[in-house]
Amino acid sequence: RAWISALDDPKRRSCWDAEGRRVCDTGYLEQPARCFYYGGMPGHARHECLSAEALEERLSCELVHHLVGSSSSLVRGLPLRLFPTEGFADLPEGTDLPAAEAAIRAARTCESLYVGPTENAGHGLFAGEALAAGCFIGEYVGLLMETSSLEDGGRRDEYVCAYPGHGLCVSSAHIGGVTRTINHAPGHAANVAIASLFVDGAFHLAVVTRATVEAGAQLLLDYGAGFWAARHAEPSKLSC
Repeated sequence: RAWISALDDPKRRSCWDAEGRRVCDTGYLEQPARCFYYGGMPGHARHECLSAEALEERLSCELVHHLVGSSSSLVRGLPLRLFPTEGFADLPEGTDLPAAEAAIRAARTCESLYVGPTENAGHGLFAGEALAAGCFIGEYVGLLMETSSLEDGGRRDEYVCAYPGHGLCVSSAHIGGVTRTINHAPGHAANVAIASLFVDGAFHLAVVTRATVEAGAQLLLDYGAGFWAARHAEPSKLSC
């Protein structure tokens, strides 16, 4: 299932059935040990295979595999705050929707990716092999929170993303996944988009390629005019 946990009750995970009834699980969900590729794919001169702890240290961020609500009360009331997904991209043609939903339930990202340093933006996310349009990259995960609680209206949060719930957003500033390292590119220069998928009673933010991505190319997302306007800044790449 596509679970959502809470900061103040991390062992209780929630989702909702087809009739909107909350389903809870309190069993321990152990994530398998994973090697995160850094600097290149295996065989590349700069390739490193990092543990989650080692990558967390480089990114200054706790890695999580699913959405984490800022409080258990927010998670309990989430279905009452959801609304249609205007403002989010449609799934690109060729996207395998059942496969994307299965990946979200399994907290799985595309295996053909690596995180690497960039000249202008700290870190970026790169394609380890050619990716077709419509390829599911991963869920944009982090802290699901009240937009009103963002410091300085969110202008200091370079990792905040809108969420299709009244007054809600997802921030991966302090907790998140490798998708938090995706940098900005304007308009058609962006090769990924974020689409909102309704899975197990809640929305999940799916990062999907919108065009063919060549091996070694950086994955880039158009952050949108509102992101830059809120910061009174010109579009540029941000440090990740």
